[in-house]
Amino acid sequence: MIRTIFNSHYKKYGSPRITIELRNRGYVINEKKVARIMRKYHISAEPRKKKYCSYKGEVGSKAPNVIKRHFDVGEPYKVFGTDVTQFRIGEDKLYLSPIIDFHTREIVAYDISIHPNMLQIKRMMYQLEDKYGKHLHGSIIHSDWIKKQAGII
Repeated sequence: MIRTIFNSHYKKYGSPRITIELRNRGYVINEKKVARIMRKYHISAEPRKKKYCSYKGEVGSKAPNVIKRHFDVGEPYKVFGTDVTQFRIGEDKLYLSPIIDFHTREIVAYDISIHPNMLQIKRMMYQLEDKYGKHLHGSIIHSDWIKKQAGII
């Protein structure tokens, strides 16, 4: 019964949760007994995966906050925004990094990668430059993590 409960809950339940489930099904058993049985048959829950967090503290110098949360812009190609979003696909992760024109709310460039690193950002920036290079003079890219030190601001 322990193995059945364990497998039906995607191998995520440890002895405390399995004990509760057994009690809900009418069995009288304590957690220590469940833990001993699980050890005997080499049943152990997989640890929870840590959530993605891109914040690494203060690295490099900050660019000044020029737009100060005024995202309504009067003309296209002047103020852009970007950030990285994580998607889980089965056991894998993908990272989407789009650049959005704040005037049209349109995604003007993006990159999808299996690693959220500076190479992904550079590919996205090159894509933006290839598409709209002549319109970008004097433009601002707002982000919570692109730094001057990266050489792309």
